[in-house]
Formats: sequence, C-alpha cells, structure tokens
Amino acid sequence: MRMAHMAAMVNPRIRGAMIDAAEFPDYSREHSVYAVPKTIIKVGDHVHSFEGRVPESMFISALRQAVQHHQH
Repeated sequence: MRMAHMAAMVNPRIRGAMIDAAEFPDYSREHSVYAVPKTIIKVGDHVHSFEGRVPESMFISALRQAVQHHQH
C-alpha cells in the first residue's frame, strides 16, 4: 500500500486506496481478494493485480507493463 500511495502523491493520474475486504465483501469477491494486501492496477480496460507485499522494483515493473499494454 505504501508504494501505491507514494505513486499517487507524485502523479495525479494514479490513485491509491485502501479498502477493508471484510467491510466490502462484494468488492472483495469482484476482485478475487483472497490475501492482503492485494494491489490492483487498472489502466483503461486492462487490469493487473498481485497479492502480498512485493519489492518496489516489481511494483514499478507492474505499473510500466500496465501503461505499455494500454498504449498498444
């Protein structure tokens, strides 16, 4: 979550949100939340997600892949 919020602070096109899966079970089911944290990156219609804590390099790589996929 920290990386998502930091990215949102430096880029107005990025939004970071923390949602309590227990309080929003429909949202959790919709996004297949089985473990936390779960990061969801959505660019246009493309959705990429991963669960668990990841290194900063993996988070940045996922952001780049999502943007590149959207541009092509």
